[in-house]
Amino acid sequence: MVRRCALILALALFSWTAPALATRAEAQDALEKGAQAHLAGEYGKARGLLNEAIKGDPSWATPYPTLALTLLELGDGAGATLQIERVRKLGRPAKADAHLLAFATLLQGKPEDALNMASDRRVDPRFEGYAARVRALAFEQLSQIDAAGREYDRAVRLNPRIRGLWADVASFRFRMGDVAGAIDAATREVMNAPRSQRAMMLMGDLVRGRYGLVAALPWFRRAVLLEPGDLNAQGELAATLGDSGQTVEMLRVTRKMIEISPQNPRAFFLQAVMAARARKPELARALLYRTGGQMDEVPAVILLSAVLEIQSDSPELAIARLEKLILLQPDNLKARRLLGAAMWRAGDAPGAVGVLKRMAARPDADSYTLSVIGRAYEAQGNRKVAAEFFDRATRGELGEARPFEMEGDLLRLAKASAGPSDQAERGVPYINKMIIEGNFEAALAHAQRLARLNPGAPAAQMLEGDTLAAMRRYPDAVAAYKRAADLRFNEPVALRMIDVLMASGNQVEALRVLDYFLSQNPRSVPGLLLAGDHFMATGQWDRAIEVLTGLRERLGNRDAAVLSNLGWAWFNKGNPDKALEYAGAAYAMMPSNANFASTYGWILFKTKRNPEGGMAMMRKAVTINPGNLDLHFQLGQALQLSGDKAGAREHLMKAASEPNFPGAKKAQALLKQV
Repeated sequence: MVRRCALILALALFSWTAPALATRAEAQDALEKGAQAHLAGEYGKARGLLNEAIKGDPSWATPYPTLALTLLELGDGAGATLQIERVRKLGRPAKADAHLLAFATLLQGKPEDALNMASDRRVDPRFEGYAARVRALAFEQLSQIDAAGREYDRAVRLNPRIRGLWADVASFRFRMGDVAGAIDAATREVMNAPRSQRAMMLMGDLVRGRYGLVAALPWFRRAVLLEPGDLNAQGELAATLGDSGQTVEMLRVTRKMIEISPQNPRAFFLQAVMAARARKPELARALLYRTGGQMDEVPAVILLSAVLEIQSDSPELAIARLEKLILLQPDNLKARRLLGAAMWRAGDAPGAVGVLKRMAARPDADSYTLSVIGRAYEAQGNRKVAAEFFDRATRGELGEARPFEMEGDLLRLAKASAGPSDQAERGVPYINKMIIEGNFEAALAHAQRLARLNPGAPAAQMLEGDTLAAMRRYPDAVAAYKRAADLRFNEPVALRMIDVLMASGNQVEALRVLDYFLSQNPRSVPGLLLAGDHFMATGQWDRAIEVLTGLRERLGNRDAAVLSNLGWAWFNKGNPDKALEYAGAAYAMMPSNANFASTYGWILFKTKRNPEGGMAMMRKAVTINPGNLDLHFQLGQALQLSGDKAGAREHLMKAASEPNFPGAKKAQALLKQV
């Protein structure tokens, strides 16, 4: 009994006890069980038991504050307010629960009133740490960030054991870009409250960003175990399962969500995503319809709806959705690409050009964007400009990616930037300005300063890496990207790191990074494309076919590079029928692409299905891209095999003349034979 009473007192030191009543035994038993459930983080169970205690003896004040605390943990500000008002009518001093009433008021969307209630003069000094936490949360809601930071520091200093405090600190630090600080705070919350579902969810979010999807799954599974009926936890688990390719378990979790809440919109949306990925658009549309419009403002839902509208040949409806999405997310490049394509399909060529112009101007623009804007210019009668974009699209060779987006408003802002700043959003334009002017040292000095001032912010470390990469200081850029990856190993960081590792000649480390990234993000299209390229380059045809087939099933037959690579892989596996099928499809899609023409031509020549036609295609490829030594080398080999020694010598000599060309030595050896 002593231990159980101590448990209650530890939870509600502030409780005021009315004179003992002989009829209180059942109420006290319910209170003790409710207090234990609260401390275990089982708030739903605790609420039921504490309500039983109050019903057993409504005149006993002790259970009310504990129930108010439980309701606050459940986010029920109105319910907590009611319990505090009831216990005050029983004679409990107002000051004893002022901190709880302030939190309850905050949960009801009244931050100014909460600040007033949580002031030092109104709160019992024993609960000043809790009051500081409430003030921090209120200041955050009012966008007074510096004041919020000071109050969080004060709360941690006064009482670091407050349940939920470290979770609040973690969320605050994450929003401020301090990922390292957020992870540290979340870890402390888990130690404080090992059965806290909120702590598990928070760790899941942070681990998902820091290490990847697969690493986050145990945390979300733990959250669901702690609160099986919590739909938010189940939704996060299902979404993470789906993104990591574990569709069977994802379907099981979404069905459980529907059992709990038959009209749950998120469950139907997640099932719609799964249907769309399985290339079942009609089913996806039916499932999306069952959300009842409750998620129509969610960006992911808008994007999926637009994709389905485009697939059903309703580009006008897709345009309306995508324009809405771009207003919400101006930097969503996928949405912009789809909007441009939808406008072109709807016959709005000027609109398509306007949307895609900035993306297409980048040297690393993808072939799909270039093809669409080319068609849009062609529809306007501007064949010269259209031809330039078609030429870039058919070459299939991406230019060097820019470290920063420097077009439009940001370019003007960069040029107008007066000087450095310690805030990243102001520092980026300044760094851009220095790069535009060719003053790389000044750009680097400021980027390094930002990184030093914000050691826990991955964006600051990436900024330094981008600046170093722009200066071609690749080993130093790798070090900066590694610091960013230690904080948040997401797709932008991983791809940047792989790129600079390759540029610095460290292919082994680049492949190690890629392997780990794909182990955590197995559905990443850019990552899988890189893996496919590696397997092709190293002759791992079975693995290349596995990766490329998976990509084709997901992307459809719209990516000519995937189809051409599949053709080459099947050719090397000894399956000429599949080789010709895929390589031919790629060539038919982009007949002016030199690489696709050469690949298809070589397969036609080597399989003897059409040697003359194959030779013509290889000659066409060299004509399209005369500077590509791979094409000369391939044509030279074909001419040698066909007995045209003079022609073979001409093209092999071009390949052998460049010592940095990987096939130069083999070309030199073949020259000796002709």
